Amino acid sequence: MLTSVANRQLALVPDLPYRWPVMHVGTAAGKLDLSCDQVLRLIERGAFWAWDVGSPRSKLRELRLLSHSVNAVSPARARELLADEMALCSPAPASLDDAIEIILEAAIAGYPPRDWLSGPQIRRALAIGRTHLITLVESGALALVPGTSYRPGPHGCPRITLSSLQSFLHDRFIF
Repeated sequence: MLTSVANRQLALVPDLPYRWPVMHVGTAAGKLDLSCDQVLRLIERGAFWAWDVGSPRSKLRELRLLSHSVNAVSPARARELLADEMALCSPAPASLDDAIEIILEAAIAGYPPRDWLSGPQIRRALAIGRTHLITLVESGALALVPGTSYRPGPHGCPRITLSSLQSFLHDRFIF
């Protein structure tokens, strides 16, 4: 139970945007003060840009939402959309290509221009772990730059082609 001092301190904290390009459904639920099921309903209605980044072997969906589109919806607006099934849902930004561009820009930020991304850049861009990335590479969902490999230890960082990440995001988009 929070004390009145803690409550006052929490009230002074601004609502900061989520800094990674994508977030888990549970993170979006916490940010919007909704249940995960309610966030899933909003995804189905088109309120957020979302992708299934699950590996082909996985029977479960691993959804990631564009942080920008979640940040564009206030908790009050999310509750309004849930209450009124006829309310128009349109995610921010307006197009899938723009949404993918936000993810790519976040992954590339601070690095020189090139036609590939490192494993850590991909993991941050998709909010996935190292093992998950290895599975996506092994399944062919993401393509390695010719001559590179993914192995544990020093110099084992894969180089993933930028075009394969773009294709992956186009193919895994959830309507």
